Amino acid sequence: MTYPRNFLLLFVMTAFAATPANAFCQGKKQLGEKAYEDKKWGYSFVPLDKWNLVPPEPTEAYMTVKFVSPARVSDPKTGGYLTPECHVYRFDPTGKSVALLDQDKSKKGPGDGPTTGDDGSDKLKELREKLAFKSFDQMLAQVPGAQRIGSAAKKKYGNIDAQVFDYKEQTAAKFFNRHVAVSFQNAKDNFQIVMDFEMLDLKFDEWRPIFEDSFKSFKFIKTTEIDPSELEGKSPLEKDELRHKQDCERTHWLFAKTEHYFIKYDTDKKEFIDQVKERIEAIRKYYVDDFGKLDQTEYPVLRICKSMDEYHQYGGSGSSAGFFNSATKELVIPNLQDLNINLTWAVMNHEAFHQFIHYKFGQVDPHSWYNEGTGDYYAGYRYQQGGKYKLSTLGHWAGGLDRVEIIKDAVKKGISVPLEKLLRFSQGEYYNGPSTGQSYSFGLLCYSEGWSLIYFLRQGKALGHTPWKPEWEKILKDYFDVLNETKDRDKAVETAFKDIKGDSLKVLEDSWKEFVRKIN
Repeated sequence: MTYPRNFLLLFVMTAFAATPANAFCQGKKQLGEKAYEDKKWGYSFVPLDKWNLVPPEPTEAYMTVKFVSPARVSDPKTGGYLTPECHVYRFDPTGKSVALLDQDKSKKGPGDGPTTGDDGSDKLKELREKLAFKSFDQMLAQVPGAQRIGSAAKKKYGNIDAQVFDYKEQTAAKFFNRHVAVSFQNAKDNFQIVMDFEMLDLKFDEWRPIFEDSFKSFKFIKTTEIDPSELEGKSPLEKDELRHKQDCERTHWLFAKTEHYFIKYDTDKKEFIDQVKERIEAIRKYYVDDFGKLDQTEYPVLRICKSMDEYHQYGGSGSSAGFFNSATKELVIPNLQDLNINLTWAVMNHEAFHQFIHYKFGQVDPHSWYNEGTGDYYAGYRYQQGGKYKLSTLGHWAGGLDRVEIIKDAVKKGISVPLEKLLRFSQGEYYNGPSTGQSYSFGLLCYSEGWSLIYFLRQGKALGHTPWKPEWEKILKDYFDVLNETKDRDKAVETAFKDIKGDSLKVLEDSWKEFVRKIN
């Protein structure tokens, strides 16, 4: 699947759109009790009290880690609010990337890592190295909307030479967020570590002293790299495992491995993680049954955030409960035990399908009715113990993923999308459209319709639904086979429905609607 870098699947649920009860608490203006040490990149400092440590995404080129406030800071005069953060970056004169996916992949040998990412093209690599930011000053110059406040000031923190950057950014709500960033120069190895605090403009002055206290705690420390001898004789999978273990240790997350997955998690709920391990391996068997065995040269990563708050801090949108990002290759979900654990399992099954297909077929980009409909089809698999699942309709049991109620209502009221249109919708058309006049959006209507169409084509015959036509049984296979071979979505849908047009398509659509009326 090819998704934009920050693409998140659409799971609009009012439960996640609500503002947290503590959203407008001001938080404590004090340092924590313990310093954070990053032994891979060679620095330490004391973050603010109870600010949550959040790893960067695996393709982040310069950010090593970030810390996020446990509460929003608000300004009653403007109504503006912000969750303050501290981002920590690394820069050096070569433009070397800190991205996890870049580490230990260089032709130069273990530990070097390519600069700014290497996709195998020497010419493109040279261009990326040339364009890479060599300092925070260069990066700040490219930040859209950043307005510097004066020139960078030279300063010493202890015996460390530093530069202080003050700047602000205007938000979409027309108020400003302020930043203070300090670039610490490592004189010995000639690299910079930058701490960048962000705060609501009208609250900035009262918070700046505690930011300064954090800056004053900064130190360079000895680095601890993977010993090249540890990598000798190891397979690519074993080397990846070492990198991910080191990354978890560096960011204070935990690591687990199953037969086919690396799992990175930030929760002490062992029973929950044991269930994750069991269920992710079990649902994978169904993908293999339907799409064929995957020759594994790389372990997919499943990242489990401890809460919805941490999920949002990591990059999950407020209208989602999980996502797979093909650029980072991660499947990311929150632990929703306190809300509805069935939602966690359903989303995991949905997103794990996208991840499996990406590893199996690469850059295959189906129409959304097939892509999201099939993801939701697997979301309906309910675990039965012993490594077995039972297929179910995706109803109210799945929390905010109830597709049954929406599609039944739409068919009853005659507002479902005509299949002729749905089958050819672009991603944008599938997500956005005119108001339905109901309590659900056009996007959720399309999600529900896509799920029900996949469910109908996969299960209609087995459930004895009538009328049923033999030619319908080939639609999904023909669509995906042609898409995988040609990478042409239009050709795939035309081939799959070549004999199902006009009146024939109406027969299918009428039969599907009758099927929808009967499901529960």
